[in-house]
Amino acid sequence: NIIEEIEECVSRHDIHEFYFNADTFTINREWVIELCRGIVERGLKIRWGCNGRVDTLDESRLEWMKRAGCHIISLGIESGDQAMLDRMQKGITLAQSRRAVGLCKRFGIDAYMFFILGLPWETHESMQKTLDFALELDGDFAEFILARCFPGTKLYDICRELGLLVEKDPIQEPRFRHLYLAEGEVESFQDKCFRRFHFRLGYIISRLARSWNPVITMNYAIAGISKFRSYLRARRARQRAMRQSN
Repeated sequence: NIIEEIEECVSRHDIHEFYFNADTFTINREWVIELCRGIVERGLKIRWGCNGRVDTLDESRLEWMKRAGCHIISLGIESGDQAMLDRMQKGITLAQSRRAVGLCKRFGIDAYMFFILGLPWETHESMQKTLDFALELDGDFAEFILARCFPGTKLYDICRELGLLVEKDPIQEPRFRHLYLAEGEVESFQDKCFRRFHFRLGYIISRLARSWNPVITMNYAIAGISKFRSYLRARRARQRAMRQSN
């Protein structure tokens, strides 16, 4: 019983922060509401986050999730280009992503948006649409992840059929070439997305203004510094790899 496990964590171990890592946590409306109602009825004062699909969020679910302590939802927005979403068979629309992020804002739940850059059919135009969409949605956090094709996945088979696989160990470096982009262009655009989204003055001020709890503010600061350092390390690593390949 999930609620009993949470109660044990709170009462015996003084744990008050949880994350439900299931990819489809929000897919069953009745189950989500039942879980949240149980948390509220038992008086469990916790903060928690979860993964969710943009096409499964609605007012009733989010209202109960907020009451039960949900403060952040990770959403796979993936792309700002509907054609790219259709190509990856995501099964969502841009309108659904707009509505989902808007609902999160309405109920005071942080929206952590995830985007994918560099699928085989990616173009400069489609990547720019993704960045523009991320800025339009203006969620609380954003990750711009590079597509990778691991053996056994459909993307790996597609890249093999198109002759795009890079001849290296696919586990250590699951990379591939692109149909319309030169080597290094996706990585450079990832850098651009990171800077454009996170270094906006209005964004930084709004995040600090919402962080009324000094502990949460400190956590945001630590996470931001860590993310920036990771960004710099990855950038330097790519630059070294480019110099070595040349």
